[in-house]
Amino acid sequence: MKKLLKICLFIGFITSVVGVGVYVFFFAIYDCGSGRSMEPTIKEGECTFSIPFIKPSVGDVVVIDCDASKCEPSWKDYGTSGRIEKRVTDINDQGCLYVMGDNRANSYDSRNYGWICPEDGTVVGVVINK
Repeated sequence: MKKLLKICLFIGFITSVVGVGVYVFFFAIYDCGSGRSMEPTIKEGECTFSIPFIKPSVGDVVVIDCDASKCEPSWKDYGTSGRIEKRVTDINDQGCLYVMGDNRANSYDSRNYGWICPEDGTVVGVVINK
């Protein structure tokens, strides 16, 4: 009986590890920022993991695809991948996000380009770890 319990626990552990690994490998987005708009939260060159399919909340940091949105590629906080990180400061009734950089003086954000709507494909994911 103890041997069967140990085998079941081992199989459960391995299944969990493999499941998390598959989820992170196939669904998590690894991105390295190149700007200073999110300092000190995310420093220039620091990398983050974000997960799509999570509904953003006020206070979350989200990854935005600038190729699909109104972001200007000439600005200094435009990531080399075409993605930038910003903090959600407000959500309107339609679910669109008002985003700002933590380093307000060095951030090109919703104060410049307005609301970002996730259904437009601009919000790549919610940052879960840096």
